[in-house]
Amino acid sequence: MANNPGNLRFGTKFRSKDKVHDEERWRDRTAAARPAQPFSFFMRDEVSDNYSYNLGRRFDVNRVLEYFDAVRPIAASRGNPTNILNDYRVEEDIYAAYAMATLDVQQWDFLAGLRVEQTLSGGNLFAGMR
Repeated sequence: MANNPGNLRFGTKFRSKDKVHDEERWRDRTAAARPAQPFSFFMRDEVSDNYSYNLGRRFDVNRVLEYFDAVRPIAASRGNPTNILNDYRVEEDIYAAYAMATLDVQQWDFLAGLRVEQTLSGGNLFAGMR
């Protein structure tokens, strides 16, 4: 078998990923944050009719934008005690190695291989209400 051609290969691979997510949603359930007008104030009399399907009344975009413009300065303040947080950081490291041998004997081709992989991951989660 010493005269038969063959190959021996080795290889390694490393991959590292870090993901950081920082999201803060403003939520204020106090009476002061509620619009002074009823919900119907933000609706127009015109019906939303897509493809002959009645979806109800349309929003009055200008009135909705006026409301959000009024509450935006409050919502923009980070650290508001009623904000909902969805913050996390995740780290992942993947280590891989392989060995592969081939041997050609007459009309036969033999292939043997081994692959080893290890994944290390961890992270921190900061979720809930401030």
